[in-house]
Amino acid sequence: MKTLKPAFIITLLSLIVVITVLGCSKGKTENKLQGRWSRVFVDDLNNTSLVEDWEFMDDKSLRIHSVNPGVADTNYIEGMYTVASYKEVALSGDAFPTNYLGSWRITKINKEVLVIAKEEGGLNLLEFVKD
Repeated sequence: MKTLKPAFIITLLSLIVVITVLGCSKGKTENKLQGRWSRVFVDDLNNTSLVEDWEFMDDKSLRIHSVNPGVADTNYIEGMYTVASYKEVALSGDAFPTNYLGSWRITKINKEVLVIAKEEGGLNLLEFVKD
């Protein structure tokens, strides 16, 4: 019976690590983020008057669309986003609420779901579904 040589095992493990790192790249995260995401208010699922959509644009701008109860028009505020790594996105802009500014950890992202968390000033967890 043949045994695997240590050099082959090390090469194989190195290849697996490289493929994993490349598969979780910053560019891949940017592509997944782009588009419009509807926020899910998990603490008040029955309240249909709460509407907030985040739209990540190609030019690194972020629009947060919201509907105020009793007002027919949708309004939005605009700022910028930067993908710092495949697990981190930073928001900036004078129009954003203070608690939205800064660095957010991406805890889950796929074609349907986005979950981001921020620990600064207490834990803030936001969940979205793709429009």
